[in-house]
Amino acid sequence: MGLADFFKGRGKKKETGLEDKQEEPRCAYIFFPHIALRQFVFASPYLCMGALGTPEGKGVLREILESVAALCQQQGDDATLTCEQIQVHKCRVKKKHCLVLEMPEPRAATEVFFVGIVLSPPLGDTAADLTGVKVRYFTLEKGPHGHGSPLTVLCEWPWDDKQHNYGEGPAPDLKKFVQAISDKCEDE
Repeated sequence: MGLADFFKGRGKKKETGLEDKQEEPRCAYIFFPHIALRQFVFASPYLCMGALGTPEGKGVLREILESVAALCQQQGDDATLTCEQIQVHKCRVKKKHCLVLEMPEPRAATEVFFVGIVLSPPLGDTAADLTGVKVRYFTLEKGPHGHGSPLTVLCEWPWDDKQHNYGEGPAPDLKKFVQAISDKCEDE
């Protein structure tokens, strides 16, 4: 999903009185975790893990969110997401470094509860050995409304934009999310 694809078809809906009561996803709550943060993670995995895993990481988040806000405002959507609303948790997944970003409560389907970033550095003793890092990027998203629809959907987003939808995810709980991504990392 590229930037143009995200905004395709997003416009103000005409009021007819017959609108679906399902809420429209908010620009920043979709663009930040699905595109902007993911691009930063895959472009600079070590910088991302190092910066976001420290107290100074809020400054990095603030910069990314300022870019997202400018884009969303160009699209006529207020960007209400702030770095103070996002909590960063450090943990381990299969002995690998992991950061989990806990997002504010989603309102609409496809907005995100959690983002999980798992870093698997290659083994080696030199700087040249650090170039083959493997990154896995997971989201736990709010599921669609409707009878029988899942409450959450677990997804993985590789660099190439081909989202892997694993179907119904765990309840939106930090420990359950970490366990779910740990289960997906078992094949490594």
